[in-house]
Amino acid sequence: AALKMFEESPDKTIFILATTELNKLEGTIVSRSLRFDFRPVTVDELNKRLEYICNLEKIEYDKSALSIICKMSYGGVRDSISILERVSIENNNKVDIKSVVYSLGITPLELVNKIGLVIQGDHKVGLEIASEVIEKGYDIHQFFLSGIDYCRNLIMIKLNMSSMVNLEKEMISSMDELCGLLSQEQIIYSIEQFEAGINKYKYTDNKQILLELCLYKIADGLKDQLC
Repeated sequence: AALKMFEESPDKTIFILATTELNKLEGTIVSRSLRFDFRPVTVDELNKRLEYICNLEKIEYDKSALSIICKMSYGGVRDSISILERVSIENNNKVDIKSVVYSLGITPLELVNKIGLVIQGDHKVGLEIASEVIEKGYDIHQFFLSGIDYCRNLIMIKLNMSSMVNLEKEMISSMDELCGLLSQEQIIYSIEQFEAGINKYKYTDNKQILLELCLYKIADGLKDQLC
């Protein structure tokens, strides 16, 4: 029915179709279309857009807070603006790191940094992290994402690609020391465990057990693969 409408449309008529699931469109329609693939917007471009909106709407903001919002939106302009609006409304037209962390349930950096101790085999620290995440109401799904980001930074630093790590120099220096104590295999294994946590998140009723088990396996390290 749609194909007939497209082919017999009046002159000067243009149909613009948009989808996030191209595979569900009929091939007969796709073959008659001029296709444009849209890529995620870069963090720098998102930052500029959010700064423009903040200045226009008289929203008080910290650039570092906007950077967090941009990272959390994964290249989605609409998502970044929605997050900005939510945070500003909840915090009286002000957007700073504290308000972003609180509104989005993001795990504080100082707690995420303790993951390094867990990778080194400290089961106790892993369970303490899980307990604090639960007690303070941090978003567990976001914690898994933060864990992946943390490990990704470790990999980049270990491969002497610190220029691709968006952290302060002191933090990079601290992580560089940690990298000397860890193997690349240990870090990759940790990423795999966080990924597994994300994949199981939707289907697990007891999120606390899922989090504790994930961190315990990371502390157990590559031994877990041999069992």
